[in-house]
Amino acid sequence: MLIAALKAHGFHPKEGGEHGLPGLAGVYGPKGIPIELPEDEAADGKILTEALVAEMVKR
Repeated sequence: MLIAALKAHGFHPKEGGEHGLPGLAGVYGPKGIPIELPEDEAADGKILTEALVAEMVKR
């Protein structure tokens, strides 16, 4: 859901890659998978993502 929201707001999250714990692709830690953005979008993307997560937690 966060990746779709970032795209809808004009960000460009990187697709694919090896996600999961080191050596255990597909096994995720308690915080889920990382969402990677280009360096020039990272700061603004973090602000938006934190706001979206805060809104989701309220509900």
